[in-house]
Amino acid sequence: MGNCTTENLQQYENVEFTEGDTYEGEMENGFAEGWGIYTRKNGDQYIGWWHNGFQHGIGKEIFADKTEYEGTFVEGKKHGKGKITFPNGSSYEGHFQKDSFSGEGVYIYPNGMKLIVWQVDQQQKRRQCIDCI
Repeated sequence: MGNCTTENLQQYENVEFTEGDTYEGEMENGFAEGWGIYTRKNGDQYIGWWHNGFQHGIGKEIFADKTEYEGTFVEGKKHGKGKITFPNGSSYEGHFQKDSFSGEGVYIYPNGMKLIVWQVDQQQKRRQCIDCI
């Protein structure tokens, strides 16, 4: 039988911060590490994976205004494939880079009309309407 140590074990914790935010989930060496839920005092919430105290991996952000993002995060920023849904029912699905739209994505209006957009350096470079009414 192998030896068991308590070094670097992840622990499940409930933490309440002085400003009123809370974190419930796995921690290692004082940082969020693994699966966890962070809720801000204003109602914003992140549910997903953490690494070294940053949102990292697959997760979902739900904002107090009902905007939602579901997708990948790298070092606390939306990065990779994801979908953002706005309170009015419109959505954007595509790629993100450091919290910004990047590359090709599809914007869907509340009426169902779809628009393919191409973003480079936070500037829209091309648009093409599909399923237009």
